[in-house]
Amino acid sequence: MSADNIPPVPPAKVTVPEKYADAYFLANVFAGAQVNRLRSAAQAFYLILKGESFGLSPADAVEILAVDEKTGKVVVPARLFLQEFKRRGGDVKPIEHTDDVCRMEFVPKDGTPQVHEWSKADDIRAGLRSRDIHARYPRQLLYWRVVGNGIRA
Repeated sequence: MSADNIPPVPPAKVTVPEKYADAYFLANVFAGAQVNRLRSAAQAFYLILKGESFGLSPADAVEILAVDEKTGKVVVPARLFLQEFKRRGGDVKPIEHTDDVCRMEFVPKDGTPQVHEWSKADDIRAGLRSRDIHARYPRQLLYWRVVGNGIRA
């Protein structure tokens, strides 16, 4: 029997719970339009569901969030974590912010304040200073490193 004689396999029917029907439909639309380097409807669906936890619309979720190609995990920008931290009553206070160091105090709503910092030396140790963007925008990148570390702590 040759490959030409094998009948095509019909696509599997997917049953999606009613509460996810709209997200599943949009995931297929976004994947078909190849939005934001999506590889499949499953990736789009994953981003839409993750985006819901940050209050993002499906369109914003597939635009703002991404899937790391190596790990398959969702990459969430630090600004979303900062927004959620503040929405829950947390506060962030800058202590020092230069091209060489950024130090901030993170005060959770019902917790103990913690000071976090990221410096040029930390960038070098992490191998980040060899990237052109770190040389052009050191203050901004130090800031977002501190935010990411402080919110996760």
